[in-house]
Amino acid sequence: VTLCSMAHITMTSSSPPPPLPPSHHLTHLLSSQSFSPQNYINALFKDHHKTERDDVAVIPESMGQRHDGKDLTRSQHNKDAGSTRQSFTNSLLQHHQSTLHNSLSTLSSKIQYLQQSSTDFVTLDELEFSVTRLMEQLTQLVQRCNQIESDRMHQFTNNALQQSLPSSPSVGAVVVPTTPSSSATPLSASSSSGDPYQHLKQWYSIRQKLEHCCKVLHAAQIVSEGIESVQKSIDHTQSLMDDDQALKVITTKLIAVTKALFILEQGGYESYFTHQKELVHRFELRLEDIMRERFIEIMRKRTRWLSRGQSQDMVDTVMDEAKREARMLAQCKLLDRVFKQYVERECKEPIVKVWQNIAQASTQQIKGAKPRGGAPFSDKLSTLYDEILSFLNKDATLFNVVFQDTAFTPISTFITDILTSLSPPLITLMQDQGSLPDMIQCFEQSKQFCSRVQSIMRAHSPIRNDSAKLQKEIDSVESQILLPFQQLQGGYASLEQQYFNSFLDEHLSLYKYHSIDVDTLEEFVSGVQDSMDIFFTTLRGGSERCLRFTSGKEYPALVRVIENEIRRFAAKISGIMSRFESSHLNIDQKNDNRHLIQLMLQFYQVNKNLVIRAIEFTREMQREILEHSDEICDNGMFPITNDKKQELEHFLTEAASDDLSMFKEGIERMRQMYQQSICLAESALILPVRQSLRSMSTLSVWNAKSNPSAYSLPDMHFSPLDYIQRIYQHLVDLPGDLQMLEQDTSIEHDVEIPNWLELVCASTVKFLKENILQIPLLTKDGRRQLISDVAHFSPLLQILVQRPEPSLQELQKLLQCETKSEFDDKRRQCTHLSHDFLRRL
Repeated sequence: VTLCSMAHITMTSSSPPPPLPPSHHLTHLLSSQSFSPQNYINALFKDHHKTERDDVAVIPESMGQRHDGKDLTRSQHNKDAGSTRQSFTNSLLQHHQSTLHNSLSTLSSKIQYLQQSSTDFVTLDELEFSVTRLMEQLTQLVQRCNQIESDRMHQFTNNALQQSLPSSPSVGAVVVPTTPSSSATPLSASSSSGDPYQHLKQWYSIRQKLEHCCKVLHAAQIVSEGIESVQKSIDHTQSLMDDDQALKVITTKLIAVTKALFILEQGGYESYFTHQKELVHRFELRLEDIMRERFIEIMRKRTRWLSRGQSQDMVDTVMDEAKREARMLAQCKLLDRVFKQYVERECKEPIVKVWQNIAQASTQQIKGAKPRGGAPFSDKLSTLYDEILSFLNKDATLFNVVFQDTAFTPISTFITDILTSLSPPLITLMQDQGSLPDMIQCFEQSKQFCSRVQSIMRAHSPIRNDSAKLQKEIDSVESQILLPFQQLQGGYASLEQQYFNSFLDEHLSLYKYHSIDVDTLEEFVSGVQDSMDIFFTTLRGGSERCLRFTSGKEYPALVRVIENEIRRFAAKISGIMSRFESSHLNIDQKNDNRHLIQLMLQFYQVNKNLVIRAIEFTREMQREILEHSDEICDNGMFPITNDKKQELEHFLTEAASDDLSMFKEGIERMRQMYQQSICLAESALILPVRQSLRSMSTLSVWNAKSNPSAYSLPDMHFSPLDYIQRIYQHLVDLPGDLQMLEQDTSIEHDVEIPNWLELVCASTVKFLKENILQIPLLTKDGRRQLISDVAHFSPLLQILVQRPEPSLQELQKLLQCETKSEFDDKRRQCTHLSHDFLRRL
């Protein structure tokens, strides 16, 4: 602490010393931020005298006799003997304290002279010598006190053993004087009754402080002498580029000065040496420039001589020069920066030029799709890697020789510097010009590049014998090479979504439709059928891409993207068919109903297959994910966080279940589309019935006047009207239309299969009853005609659904009633006709 102030006075003699602080205890003073050398010595003396003067206790004059004049017992005698030895020890300490006091006085006078005069470093040397001598005296004092204390503890042990023997005096016992010397100085109370090593602790504390003073003085002297020596070497050397000896002197001095400045900074004296630090920094910058130029010139010479076919001896001479320069740079801790500058100026230019050509290539590419008009990006990345490997294969041996005596890792430094200086960055160009499959190809190329770099480093790295350090460097290089792909993996869901959107929009024909009519319906249904295979094949490819690019770590993201695509696919089809239904599946339709029915049944079949394929695809994905569960949870190329690991574990638990929860929303949207196709097919199948019944309620036959001659005729006289015959014929042809449907085995896939005959027959009865209620008036002949029409229709329904239609049977009985009372009786017996229908009938 003292020396820092001394060094400040020495380096800036014109500055006045810091003001003296108020009188404090020594320990408090040393912890204070304001102090001076003189104050430090004064406080040291004060603390020393305080220990002698205040911390004492008086021992009785007669230590060998009792006050009653009787002899002491053996234990009391031994105790008095120990007290006598303590007095002797204290006398010895007093002598050494006097010697130490004289040395401290001499040191104080030197410091006063140092403060009051303009001194040079000779006085600083003298002061350091005084401190060193004082330390030597303290060391001798501590050693002597240790010996005395050891003897005293040994004597105490012997006394304890003698107390355990019988009380009779032993023959030949040594008699110890019982009266202490009158000149003995009593020990402190803490020594006699507390800590017996109190004095030793004080001397140890003083010694540590003086050692620190010595260390700081020495560091300050190194800083001043070193800066002066470096300045002289620079001033008296004409060309440092060619003077190896001068460079070596400057390098050695600057290294020593840097270490000394570090010592002063650790002691809290950085503010005293700000100017010196600035000088050292300027020297280091100039030294770096010189050594860089020397190193680059040597490397250029080596390249020229190799190209000219010079002898191996001459090449070896240049290599030795390069090795010496590398060692010197390593000592100055400049090797890393100088080598990067060498790579920047001599090696990186051709590689950067190749990269610029790649970045400025005039190829028009669509983001997320296969490049058009140029090679894929993976080919361009391969060109970059070939350039780097070509350089490494050429200069790896050179690196091994030049840097073999250093701990420098030139290969990893070179690759890292090249990759981090690419402009635009690799990841930017890859995102702009590469599709996801192309990125995956680049990722695999990069892993191969890592393997080749690893082989080169293991064969030629200067640290190849240190396997642990070499592996650490290899991991660092691989991390730098694969860093763009680690960043891309973080946005894997977005990349996969872009790829799906681009690829499916281009290859699925159904995505080209917005609306259709009857003429384009067949083409659309065929397009949906063709798109189904492409769609699920593309989705299945996502699993392979996820494993290759992320080792399955992004499976949860992939599942979400696939589910979005399933919903988008179903929504596209559903929207088109909804618009078609509202425009073309109505009773005003004039097209061929038989052809329309066939197309709607075909569309239903396609939608049923879509649902089945979606369920099968879900189960295939579940099996594939579970097969790679170990790889998914493993760290792989890139470490995963705890949150990510928990997400993957939960995802695998869901994949192990058999409830199709992986694509729950997507499959539900497919089922909705399937139900829509059933409704569309039903609408097409029932359309001829609705068209036949459209004008039924307006027929004049229902309200025709009764023909008296007709009452004598039987009911068979009333033949079925044309509308009911058309319905009849449509139902007769219905089984033939349904034969086009494939054999339904979809129950195992949990897909609902409608009974088309029952569905159409029920709809026919429903529309027939609704149109009967639309008849405004029924005469007796009209009622008998209606009974004939229903009777003609009912047996066919029974054949088709293999059971009678009870509602029609009840309707026939009601129509045959002649009186209101009879109608009311039959009405109360009806169970299959609604109350509203009976009321309106």
